[in-house]
Amino acid sequence: MGLDFDGQADAFDDNAMVIEYFEAMQNALGKLRASGPLIVLMDHVQVSVEKLLGCNFEKLILLGMFLGRKIALKLRHVRDDDWDLLPTKADALQTMQLRCDAESAKLHRLRGSAHWVQPIACNTTVLVGGANYPCMCLEFVAGRDLSEAISKDGSGGNRRPSAAMLVQDFNLVKTVVVGIASAMWEAHRAGLCFDKSGNSGPMISDVMLYTSAEGQYPRTGIKLVDCEHLIEVDPDSRFSLQPLAHSSTGLWLRSWWRSTAHKLGIGPSRRCRDAVCANIVSKYACLDWLMQDWPSERLVDGYSLLQSMLKE
Repeated sequence: MGLDFDGQADAFDDNAMVIEYFEAMQNALGKLRASGPLIVLMDHVQVSVEKLLGCNFEKLILLGMFLGRKIALKLRHVRDDDWDLLPTKADALQTMQLRCDAESAKLHRLRGSAHWVQPIACNTTVLVGGANYPCMCLEFVAGRDLSEAISKDGSGGNRRPSAAMLVQDFNLVKTVVVGIASAMWEAHRAGLCFDKSGNSGPMISDVMLYTSAEGQYPRTGIKLVDCEHLIEVDPDSRFSLQPLAHSSTGLWLRSWWRSTAHKLGIGPSRRCRDAVCANIVSKYACLDWLMQDWPSERLVDGYSLLQSMLKE
């Protein structure tokens, strides 16, 4: 049998439905693994599946092991409820393949980019439980997504953050913002971008923070793990950070700052009375365009904003 998922959910929002669907997929994979380790065939090569990493109603991300190396398998699928919306099974399979082909083509254009997950094999298929699924094989990025690394409730939990904690969190936020902006610049150079509305990304769940052991000291790095929603750059447009500012990621980071500012006693007409904390905040003025929610017309020169963050 194939992956026979039934993602029915009595929920009122997409997030709750996706969570329930994720659980349904976990159960489906568990049934397939009941008789032993789950082995999928990728172009006739055996790959062992360790666990389900994530999903939505169109994609399934599996952690696989191949020759002792961890890899991520991104499968395209159509959930049971959506089969009825397509004329035939062949149409559904064609839809899955076309979407996989389109994302593979974008990923190929981003090959070699430091801030985008890199492909191992594009335009491939995997055999799972007797059914073939369009698939991409990607590098596995071991880390945390944005929502795990940075709290939208601000620094310090329920208390005012210490100076050391404020510096630590500001450094992390700056690393994230610079990393995402750099990824967007890499995409722009490849002729791709997010829609200026920010509705298509960068999404919170697509921002992965990882720790690199290269060099004398560990450092935090950023990779974006999904390029599906990138669109073609308008030849007459400049590189802009509007998508980040207007995206769910931008809103999350602004929520972090506003909650933190409230704990520090900072408001529209109030400055921080603690000279040490005030000095710390001033050192991260290069993030004001995002934290202070600048109007769109001030975000059109994204390259200058990126350079100012890299210099400070």
